[in-house]
Amino acid sequence: MKILMIEDDQKIIENVDLILKIAWPDICFLASKRADGGIKLFNKEKPDLVIVDICLPDTSGFEVIKQIRSMSSVPVLILSALAEERDVVRGLELGANDYISKPFRQMELIARIRNLTRKSVFPDEDLSIKSQNIRFGLSIRQIYYNESEIQLTRTEGRILHKLLQKKNKVVTYQELSNELWGDALQTAIPSIKVYIKHLREKLGDDSLSYKIIQNIPQVGYMLVDQADR
Repeated sequence: MKILMIEDDQKIIENVDLILKIAWPDICFLASKRADGGIKLFNKEKPDLVIVDICLPDTSGFEVIKQIRSMSSVPVLILSALAEERDVVRGLELGANDYISKPFRQMELIARIRNLTRKSVFPDEDLSIKSQNIRFGLSIRQIYYNESEIQLTRTEGRILHKLLQKKNKVVTYQELSNELWGDALQTAIPSIKVYIKHLREKLGDDSLSYKIIQNIPQVGYMLVDQADR
């Protein structure tokens, strides 16, 4: 596996390099302290995943994400000290796949990377689960809503899978975090909210009523299936 990090703090680069090489001894780790150098490395090395900071010396990490997304669908993980929900939302809506705030936990970083680099279909995922109007296709990233095909990201698909498993029951933020990253992470809630927002948009879930995926304030979400009621 080849990972590129675009980060201007040398200590963080060295720390992440060590963490990744402990988790994956054969990893190829590349790093650039500037956005322009990072894009050059990206084009030359074709990494399997990119870790990018937002506050870079020559341009914003948001601009880096835009450039990467204009030419590739490679997973992008933001690692930034900017922890406001608006920053998380902006990063994910520009095309980043995940967002971790600094300071970060070692095991959280490893879990997020594993989630982003694993295959789309897992042996323990039952793609036969469905609701009255939603069913999976051949992978976790393909669904049919009222028989219209919709493409999801891997993370969106896994969230929807969990909601379908417990349709008409509450799925907590902690359950979703554990499903995605193997741990109940309080820091994951802003990211989960953005993924839910994207899912609702793809399903045409009216923001005035949220008839498909309902909010359970301070707790999580519930996928409503009228066929079971």
